[in-house]
Amino acid sequence: MSINAVMATAGHALLLTAILVRLTSGLRLDGIGRYTAVAITLILAAIPLGQLSAAQYSLGLFGEISITSTILLGRYLLLPQASQLESRQLFILMLLTGALFYPFALGISMTDPYQWGYLNSYRGIEPPLLFLACLIAPMILAIRLDNLLIILCINLALGGFMLKVLESNNIWDYLIDPLLFLYCLASLGIYLIKELFGYNRANRHFPT
Repeated sequence: MSINAVMATAGHALLLTAILVRLTSGLRLDGIGRYTAVAITLILAAIPLGQLSAAQYSLGLFGEISITSTILLGRYLLLPQASQLESRQLFILMLLTGALFYPFALGISMTDPYQWGYLNSYRGIEPPLLFLACLIAPMILAIRLDNLLIILCINLALGGFMLKVLESNNIWDYLIDPLLFLYCLASLGIYLIKELFGYNRANRHFPT
């Protein structure tokens, strides 16, 4: 099995495991119990069911996930007490990136930033250099915020791109994927709904 297949399958094994852990959060597994459950689920997700494993079925359905998503899934499973502030800041960055990126990639403009991530020349400018220039701002912001998670995701995604650990030849696919963007969008929607209902309850109890 190639490194591309291993990385893609491992990413979806982590995804399926994270979903199961989330669904069974009421069991409140901690410490050894949590890590044992994660290890067992990862193994089961990777074991072939007939010709393919559950992770491979998920891969065929949704496609490869980004390095950023893989890091976030591993962090959620192995470091449940890690900083939530770092995660929220990363989610906001991914949400803004996806909101700026995906509509243009779908053809609403003559400019397609997805093309910047390819190795071939684009309008006389080497896309990787142009793309790296676009990463300067979030890197500076991450350093200012002391957000090691964002710094880690960007650097490992770029390292993965140089090593070609995914099938894609586009840097975008190492940094963000549609599932991650949709998750961030859903998280924002849930947060706004909670805030709205919390505000309404507060107004009922404390009228102005």
